[in-house]
Amino acid sequence: MTHSNNFARQALLFATLLIVFFTQSKGIQAQTPDRTADAAFLRSIYDQALTDGRCYPWLEHLATRIGNRISGSPRAEKAVQW
Repeated sequence: MTHSNNFARQALLFATLLIVFFTQSKGIQAQTPDRTADAAFLRSIYDQALTDGRCYPWLEHLATRIGNRISGSPRAEKAVQW
């Protein structure tokens, strides 16, 4: 391989990498969402879960009334039925 062939290959590789880099970075910039609206929506879900949620009572029921459960056990079936 001659020096000019090696240089041409390196230049082609460099040009290809530049094309890939710039086309990918523009795609990322064009698809950047407005995170303010997402953050407000997620905060509203979080606030409702804290003030009006049923998760802790469900957790309490499953943990204290049904107990630990191994797959296929009677307690696992009881948890599924609940």
